[in-house]
Amino acid sequence: MGAGIGFVKSGQQSANQNRDYLKNRSNFSQKGPGSSRTKLTFKEASPEELEARRVKLREQKHKAIKKQIFLGILLSLVLLGLIWYLLS
Repeated sequence: MGAGIGFVKSGQQSANQNRDYLKNRSNFSQKGPGSSRTKLTFKEASPEELEARRVKLREQKHKAIKKQIFLGILLSLVLLGLIWYLLS
């Protein structure tokens, strides 16, 4: 009977910790182990590098879409075959 109280208490502690994390966050800073907050630095990319990245991302997206379509068709065929088998 007493097990439920521990779950509620741990949930409240977790919510309080998450709220504290949200209060102290900064969009582009990272807290490393044993150090204070440090700003992240990003390398400037040339237009050619940006275009190469865009092309690569587009290709990855198209591959993912093709894979989803293939799996959807395959699943549909398996389900249709199963329905046909069960109904006949």
